[in-house]
Amino acid sequence: RVTVDPATGDVIISWHASSSANVMKYYIDITFIPGPNEPPTGITIDSVPAIDTTFIYQYAKTDYQPDGYFVYAADSSYNKSIHSRVDSTIYTSATFDSCQANISLAWNDYNSWRGELNGYDIYQTIDNSSPVIIQHLNEGTQTYTVTNVQSGHDYGFYVEAVKNDGLTSTSNKKIISTSMSRAPAYINADYATINNDNTVKLSFTLDPGSELKNYILLRSTSPAGKFDTIANLVALGSKISYTDNSPVTDVQSFYQLAAINNCNVASTYSNLASTIILSGQYNDPVNIISWSSYNSWRRNVKEYRIYRRFGDDQAISIATTSDTTYTDNEIANLEYGDLSGNVCYYVVASENAGNPYYLNAESTSNEFCISVTPTVKIPNAFSPNNDGKNDTFHPLLSYIPKQYHFQIFDRWGTKVYETTDPNAAWDGTVRGKPGVSGVYVYFLELTDYNNQMIKQNGHVTLVYP
Repeated sequence: RVTVDPATGDVIISWHASSSANVMKYYIDITFIPGPNEPPTGITIDSVPAIDTTFIYQYAKTDYQPDGYFVYAADSSYNKSIHSRVDSTIYTSATFDSCQANISLAWNDYNSWRGELNGYDIYQTIDNSSPVIIQHLNEGTQTYTVTNVQSGHDYGFYVEAVKNDGLTSTSNKKIISTSMSRAPAYINADYATINNDNTVKLSFTLDPGSELKNYILLRSTSPAGKFDTIANLVALGSKISYTDNSPVTDVQSFYQLAAINNCNVASTYSNLASTIILSGQYNDPVNIISWSSYNSWRRNVKEYRIYRRFGDDQAISIATTSDTTYTDNEIANLEYGDLSGNVCYYVVASENAGNPYYLNAESTSNEFCISVTPTVKIPNAFSPNNDGKNDTFHPLLSYIPKQYHFQIFDRWGTKVYETTDPNAAWDGTVRGKPGVSGVYVYFLELTDYNNQMIKQNGHVTLVYP
C-alpha cells in the first residue's frame, strides 16, 4: 500500500518481501500522472536494503496531485524483478464556497483495493484541533460537502480508505481558511412612527462589528405575508434611517431590514417594526377609539399614551393604557372646552426597558379626527334647596359657543334672569330672594362654531321639595 501522513505530507510505501533468493535491494519508482496523450513515466526515487519493506518519501507533492508508486527487487548482479503493481496515493481537494458557507471535498479512489473497500472515513480538524471522523462513506463515493462552515477558522480535512481487513490508506490533509465578511450578529428595528404628513419614519440599529454594508428594506401588510423590497440601503455606521413616503394609512404596514452578504443573499434579518393605525367613532355621548398593536419590539410594548386635541389646539396627553381601545368619556362632559370642530386623537407606544440595542423606543400612530355633533340639552325642572342636586338651571352645551344669550321670564313676562356667559347658571333667586315655585319661560340664542344661529325656548319648573 501507499499512504500519506496527513501531518507531514510524507508518503509511506509498504510492500511484502520478495520470496526470491539473493535479493540485495528494493528500488522505489514514482509514476507521475501523464498529460493528454502522454505515456506514464517512472523515475526511480531511491533504494533500500533487502531487509526493509517500508520507505518514506519526504519530497512528494501530495498537496497538489495523486502519484503512483511501484517497487521492484534487484539481486547482487543488479538483475531486476518484475515490479509491483502501481499504487496511487489518495489526493483530496477542497473548495470553499463562502456564499453557501460550505466546503466541497473530492478525492480519487484507492483503486488497489477496489472491491475490497469497507469505505472512506472523512476526518476534520478545526484550528489544529484533534482530528475527528465526521462521515463514513461507502466505496464508490468520492465527494462530500461540509455545510454550515463558520467564518474565521482553519478547517482541515483528509480522507482515509478502509479495507475490509482493517488496513488503511490516508490522503493528504487539505487546510481551508474560511474568510467571509462578518454578518451582523443582530439588526434591531428601533421603531416605525407615522409623521404628521402620514409618511413613515423608520430607524434601525446595526451590530457595529458587521462587515456588511448593503441592506434591503422589506415591507408587507401582514407579519406573515409576502415582503416586498422597497429600498436598497448602504450602512455608513451603526444606524440606518429611512422615510417611507408611500404608506397606506388605513392598513398596518410591517417593515424588516436584511443584511446582504457578498453573494447577494440576505444573511441577517431584523425584528419587525410596524405602524400603528388608529381609528374611531362618535357614539353619543362618548368617542371610542381603537388602534393596531405595535409589532414587534424585542421587549414588547410597555404602554400606549393617548393624545387628544380640539380643533387647532395643542394636543395633550389624556390617558395611558396597555389596551388597544379607549373610550373618551370627557366628550360627555358638556362643560369641557371649545370643540371648534373635530376632536383628533393619536397614540404613542413605548417599549419596555431592557432592550440592549436601543433605549426608550417609541412609535406614534396616525392622527384620527372624529366629527362630534354639537348638542344643546336643557333640563325641564330644578330645585334650588342647596342639597347638591339640581340646585341651578342652565343649558347643557357640548361646546362653548361663539355667542350666547340666555333669558328667563316669569309667568307674567317679567325678566328674572339674563346672562351672556355660557358657564353661568340661574340659582332660582329673583332680585336676591328665592323665586316662587312654578313654571318659568326661557329663551336661548347662540352661535355655534359653524356660525349657525340656534334659538330655543321652553319651560322650566322651579320646585322646592
